[in-house]
Amino acid sequence: MIGSILGCLTWCQSPHVILHLDVAGQAAAIATLVSRLEIPRTGDQVLVMRDPQSGNLLYAGLAPRS
Repeated sequence: MIGSILGCLTWCQSPHVILHLDVAGQAAAIATLVSRLEIPRTGDQVLVMRDPQSGNLLYAGLAPRS
């Protein structure tokens, strides 16, 4: 699945972020760790997947740019 970043909250000097996403027309928020080199910005496309056990959305990185 691909989601579009609506906003991103980062903690100072930390790789912890809360991503606010639009996934298939539905708003979602994911708390995750990201690389400081790849912190998603508003409007970026990201890959998300469902955790098979819990069904929660997981951040899977930035979507490839075409």
